[in-house]
Amino acid sequence: MVATTLLVLAATAGSALAHEGHHPTTPPSPSPTPIPEVDFTDVTSTHPFGEEIHWMAGSGYLLGYPDGTFRATLPISRQALAVLLWRMEGSPGGPFPAPPATDVPPDHPFFDAIAWAYSEGMVQGYADGTFRPGASVSRQAMVVVLHRLAAMEGRTYASRFLDIPAGHRFHGELAWGSATGLARGYDDRTFRPTVAVSRQAVAAWIHRFADMTGGVWPVPAHDHHAHHCHDPITPQQQAAADQLVEDVTEYLEENLATVNDAIAAGYVMIAPPFGGAGAHWLNVEYFTDGIVLDPARPESLMYASDGTVEGAMFLMESVGDPGPMIGGCLTVWHSHDNLCYTAPPAEGGSVIGFTDMGAGCWPPSMLRVTPEMLHVWVIDHPGGPFAGLET
Repeated sequence: MVATTLLVLAATAGSALAHEGHHPTTPPSPSPTPIPEVDFTDVTSTHPFGEEIHWMAGSGYLLGYPDGTFRATLPISRQALAVLLWRMEGSPGGPFPAPPATDVPPDHPFFDAIAWAYSEGMVQGYADGTFRPGASVSRQAMVVVLHRLAAMEGRTYASRFLDIPAGHRFHGELAWGSATGLARGYDDRTFRPTVAVSRQAVAAWIHRFADMTGGVWPVPAHDHHAHHCHDPITPQQQAAADQLVEDVTEYLEENLATVNDAIAAGYVMIAPPFGGAGAHWLNVEYFTDGIVLDPARPESLMYASDGTVEGAMFLMESVGDPGPMIGGCLTVWHSHDNLCYTAPPAEGGSVIGFTDMGAGCWPPSMLRVTPEMLHVWVIDHPGGPFAGLET
């Protein structure tokens, strides 16, 4: 679900553009998977952003015009972006307080969406009391929106764009966009932050954003490696945690003791050793089967450099679910929001680096937030059997 209290769109001047020709409709739940296409007369099968445009339209987020066109290269208007965000939120119903904008009267075709965006602090107007709904949105404002949607603050990156110096007003957000692979810029290594963002670029960025987050935003807060358990542990929780370790250890030793065993069982390497951590192997079938925690079906395995098994990782069905609290806070489920994948894990992607090391994710790799997971180590580990990886 979209963060409803974080977004403030930067007010950007630009050429006027008439509003979209369709009234907002309730979209389906966000998903990075392409859905049935919506045909446009000006988006052919060879269009470079055809998949993203059809995904956006099919999701109900960004629609076309009454004449059947999408007009991909036109700038997106401020009102269209407000409507897009409103739809991504699920088209919440009103009534909402009237926006403090003289040019958004109650009979405005997108009054509800703009009023909602104002009421949630997602947009703001100009000093003269206008909203300028037909004005275009800049590329930098679009990245700022995505950064706030993700709610992934707390990391510092260096911008790889030559026209985004350290003192730039939006350096942090644009460096994040660059490091994650969302904002890829131009061949001359510029980003051109004040250029109006086109409708096709918005489709591409939102599609990448949904792919990156797994269709869930804001991204849940992550504690990558630390494992702190301060709540009282009941005897039942301790027994459940001990039993889980025993069951996993027995299964791995009997069935997946070596890398060769993992290969025979259908696992493929998705991450080589980084910083002393063992290599990761994933079974895509288990990754997509919807089984949360089964000692005999670990979604991921860790192997030492000598090829012996070190532990297993179990993944939740979807990011953000509370998950099975076996063992209380002894078994802390956590996610990762700093891994650069060549493609989503379910599509055979592999980890090739970290966003917070060096210059971030170089194309074609991209940040992809992992599902919540639980480590179960079968070796002595400094943080205990359920600690996260030390990278």
